[in-house]
Amino acid sequence: MRALPWFLLLALALVACPTPRDRGGGGGGDDDDGSEDDDDASSDDDDASSDDDDAGSDDDDAVGDDDDAVGACGVYDPYDQVGAWWDWEYLPEYADEVGYEQQWTTEAMGPTTWRGQPVFETRSGGAMDNPTYDWFEWETSSYFVCDDEGLWSVGYESSTSWSLSGTPDSVTATGFYDQPWLLRPAGLQPGDEWHADGAGEYSDSNGTESALTVDIWYEAEAFEQVTTPAGTFEALRVRSEAADTESWFWLAPGVGHVMTADFNWLVPTSQ
Repeated sequence: MRALPWFLLLALALVACPTPRDRGGGGGGDDDDGSEDDDDASSDDDDASSDDDDAGSDDDDAVGDDDDAVGACGVYDPYDQVGAWWDWEYLPEYADEVGYEQQWTTEAMGPTTWRGQPVFETRSGGAMDNPTYDWFEWETSSYFVCDDEGLWSVGYESSTSWSLSGTPDSVTATGFYDQPWLLRPAGLQPGDEWHADGAGEYSDSNGTESALTVDIWYEAEAFEQVTTPAGTFEALRVRSEAADTESWFWLAPGVGHVMTADFNWLVPTSQ
């Protein structure tokens, strides 16, 4: 079984909130799995292009419009406008400690269709200045749906390229969750706990195919003040635990994800 790659775990922590949609595993699935076929996806797209009243009138009409997207997944995921982005980098003291730097940008690409299913896409990409590599770059598109339960991850596509000792290489990969996993519950409050339990398939351009699993426990602990190069925020500290390893990240109401502390310290430097 394959766990999530490190750069994808980081990207998923920084995602935007999608427009309201029915949760599902992708085109071709059955109703018991919560997924929609291509015909359903097409009809939802038609519903989405109607007027504002029609867009939000029926829970089965999954797409909605930009007005409906505002606050759809709560105050901790406000990046519902196309083009919203953060620049991210290591805290200077951490970059000095590990001996290299990392920078990336996360951007909301807006609603789209992936594998026949209406989804919301975010795109993260950047570069790592690591003495082990001549250069290292990556880009990941992550796909999400949002319903009354919260924000769900349904899959991703990534491309990674690098050069090691003068030899360039690259790989593209796709992860698809036929069992989506809950990244953030709706109405998140201190004291809330939830389990991200996802399963799917991984494949890449090297011919690798394997099971893809997510098994993460989360707990929203408490509000506290955090300071980053982008400013000072009153943020909710959230603990995560996977494979007996703990990590933390911070969510500011009306702002979103403002700091990550797991095997790195990443902070937004501008918006």
